[in-house]
Formats: sequence, structure tokens, C-alpha cells
Amino acid sequence: MSVVDKVKTLKALLEALKANGVTYNTKRVDSRLKIQKLVYLAQFFGVSSIEYEFNRYLRGAYSEELAEDYYRIDNVKVSNEDIERFLNDEKFRKLVKFVKGKSGRWLEIAVEIIETEKIVDDMVNRGLLNGNREDVLVNMISNRKLVKQTYVKSVLNELESNLYILNKLKNN
Repeated sequence: MSVVDKVKTLKALLEALKANGVTYNTKRVDSRLKIQKLVYLAQFFGVSSIEYEFNRYLRGAYSEELAEDYYRIDNVKVSNEDIERFLNDEKFRKLVKFVKGKSGRWLEIAVEIIETEKIVDDMVNRGLLNGNREDVLVNMISNRKLVKQTYVKSVLNELESNLYILNKLKNN
């Protein structure tokens, strides 16, 4: 996919999210971080045509390529058809239901749970885990993000209550 096509796809995704009440503003740092988490979750949900490589970063999953692309979105135009492709996608609709009304911080913790889950699974597979799996996960995130364990648990409970997310976590 060319850079222009990738940026158009990103803009169409963001416009489709905006049409569903999920807002962003590329001029604000906190909003750009939110875009990072939204795109990560779009990929996690299997929303088509979204392909960025993410690495762990201070504020959670981060893609340098995505950062470059969202600075370019003002320079491309997307058609209603481009946006409709997302609006008609079942996985996109599940994503919207999941992220609508969520703060950037909530999204950051949710993504951190998904990423840390992989580490905890590896620890379990290697026989390195001492203690309750969930407690270890919550403690790791609480310490890394300097956030209360009760908040991490509340985000985790919301993730687990969504059957799609729970199945996806178990299959990763």
C-alpha cells in the first residue's frame, strides 16, 4: 500500500470514528496519543486495511509511522465511499461500541492490558509466574503506569465483560 493510500485509509477510519462520536484533534498531544490507541485497537479488532507496527513506549503502544501519517491527513481527501467502508464493517462497529466515550487514559490502560497480557502469558508458559495471574497483570500495569490498581482492575473487568475482547486476548 502506498503512503498516500495508507494516509487515506487512516483518514477514512478517523472520519468514520468521528461520525460515530469518537473525536480526535491532531493538534493536541493528548488527542494524538488517543489516535495511537484507537488505531492499535482497530488493528486488534481486525478492522480491515489498518496496518501499523507498534512498539511499547512510555505512554503505551506507539507507532512512529502512524505519527507521521496523522500529520499528513489534512493533505488528503477521502470519499464518502471510503468512510462508508468502515461504517459498514462489523468489526469497526464493535470497535466503536468498545471505545465510544472512553478517555485517552482509559484507552492507554486498555492497550497496556492487552500488551502486558502477552508478557504474563509468556511468564506462565515458562513457569516464571508466582501468584495469581490477574494480580500479577494488575500489579505490573499499576507500577508501570503509576495508576491505582482499582482503576486497572476496572478497565480489565470491562475488557473481560466484552466477550469479543476476552476471546481475542485468549487467542493471542
